[in-house]
Amino acid sequence: MKISKRFIIYILVFLVAVSICVLQNACIDAALKKHQYLQLPQLANHHYEGLEQFLYQNICGMSLASGLTDFVFITKDRTVCQVDFSGSFQIIPEMNNVTAICHGGDSTICAITEDGSFVPYPCRDETQEKKLLLQSVNVGIGPWSTIDNIEKYKTITDATFFRSNYPGEGFFVHKDNSVTLVGYGWSEDKRITIENSWNDVIQLAESNGDLIGLTKNGTIRCLRSSPYYDEYKTWTDIIAVYTGGSHIFGLKKDGTIKSTGKDMWGECDTDSWKNIISVSPARTYTVGLRVDGTVVAAGENSHGQCDVQTWKNILPFQPLKHTHWELTVKERYGLLEKQSLLLT
Repeated sequence: MKISKRFIIYILVFLVAVSICVLQNACIDAALKKHQYLQLPQLANHHYEGLEQFLYQNICGMSLASGLTDFVFITKDRTVCQVDFSGSFQIIPEMNNVTAICHGGDSTICAITEDGSFVPYPCRDETQEKKLLLQSVNVGIGPWSTIDNIEKYKTITDATFFRSNYPGEGFFVHKDNSVTLVGYGWSEDKRITIENSWNDVIQLAESNGDLIGLTKNGTIRCLRSSPYYDEYKTWTDIIAVYTGGSHIFGLKKDGTIKSTGKDMWGECDTDSWKNIISVSPARTYTVGLRVDGTVVAAGENSHGQCDVQTWKNILPFQPLKHTHWELTVKERYGLLEKQSLLLT
């Protein structure tokens, strides 16, 4: 079949136009990041000397979050310590009276404080971003959505639980058990349905765009469009929820596990687990912590990630403060203060 020269020219022109558009947006994104936001402050000049003692004296077990190159934790005086995997560490001066933390997008650190407000580090300036975008051409909706997200994050109050990919999407549970969503590319009806009717939630979890809420009475809230709706609605007595790659786990009061989702590597083979007080799902495997400090694992084990049979005296970090999870771990299982430095 003979292809005309005009058709070939049309194809070439189209490919050139697409390449130019992609290149322009990439340059804009790079310029925004280069401006200031990815230039994270250097960690303080504290190295391995004293790190172990510092961790022992200051780590309180309320929360710990790990990123690609570092981890952060809340200290006993409610500040945040950032520890680089090279051994350097610092106290972040902008974060005080912190109750929960997580790692966000672009290597940022996110926290909520005692009054429930949201604090990112480093903080982006939407005014400066607007100036840069207005000076640019052919800007897609992505950068403008980021600005909208930054502005909405500043309005967060009374939050008790959250996850955030700042300056991307995030979700918050408030003291009145209502929900706020930031930056989700869902339909407006879906967002409004969740924010207006989910008013009894203590924790949220997300897996592949499927958002579920743990309610005060231990049941699960989800949209009827969820592929696992019929399974979620049968769950009861749940005290915490966890998500992996494409699967979600519910920890029950009696220490057993409910699970649903894709199970390609056996990561959901948790039906026989008992006396569990915390779960840590990864994309292809799942780890559970028993009340006696031993550990159990299921799923893909090509690198020995499930070889935890000899682990002992492992302690949990609290994912939910003042909730059914804390009451169950501290009262039902009778953990003692002297047994668990991390539960103080």
